[in-house]
Amino acid sequence: MTESRAILLVIVVAFLWAAAALAAQAVASGVDPGLFLLVEFMVAYLALGVIYRSRMRSLGFKPALQGILLGVLLFILHYLVLSHQEISPFVAINSMSLSIIVIAILWAAISREGLGIWAGVSIIMCAAGVYVVNPMYDFVFLAILVVFAFHVVFTAIFVRHSAPEHLVVVQTAVATILSITTLHLDGKAMANMWAWVVCVLTGLLGVAWGVLVQTRAQRLLSPIKIGVLFTLQSVVVIGFLGLTSGTDLGHRTIIGVTLIVSGIVAGLKINSTSRETVPRIDG
Repeated sequence: MTESRAILLVIVVAFLWAAAALAAQAVASGVDPGLFLLVEFMVAYLALGVIYRSRMRSLGFKPALQGILLGVLLFILHYLVLSHQEISPFVAINSMSLSIIVIAILWAAISREGLGIWAGVSIIMCAAGVYVVNPMYDFVFLAILVVFAFHVVFTAIFVRHSAPEHLVVVQTAVATILSITTLHLDGKAMANMWAWVVCVLTGLLGVAWGVLVQTRAQRLLSPIKIGVLFTLQSVVVIGFLGLTSGTDLGHRTIIGVTLIVSGIVAGLKINSTSRETVPRIDG
């Protein structure tokens, strides 16, 4: 995978994740969050497990532990979004976008890479844009922000010395197991056929393919660049809500979107990551 291809695929994943958040919210009222999570992660695990079953035979102890940690973070992230149905996809996606600040702080603290001018400009513009369109925050918003940031940063560290397929298969397996503990089938299962369709597609495209693309791309792109590219999710959700609501987005939203897009363009100039600048965690 080349850097330009990695950037393109991450952009596609950003669109998919935004669409998945909107679709999940549309069917969330009649779905048990635990069942949705279980089916979503199980579909992802089975798909990846079948495709990479031969490669999993070489899974080592360290990649397994790394995958477990990433799986816990992945589960918490999805659980926070789905179990708090009062949170709109707009707010949930914006929290993931604003995580670029935490990603930058974490990466600067644990790596030997300087942020650089373009990274600094990109982070400021993207963060300012997200804040302009959504200045409201609460505990769940901040929790999603922090969990996603740690998932991106740990993935950047682990994928340098572990196969992406190992990490993704293990973390989807762990997320599937953890989802079982959240089941509360009190007559609120998934009677709606569209809920099942959304759940399966989210598992295949959003989790299995999306997380695999993210993990592979992070071998070539720094976590800061990944975080900047994922702020595109906010633009997608804003655009969708603007088209479907038929109302004027307002000057504040237009300014915010302009800042985010400008930040993403600036972020494309961030240097690629390299193995020499990524800290090893050997225990």
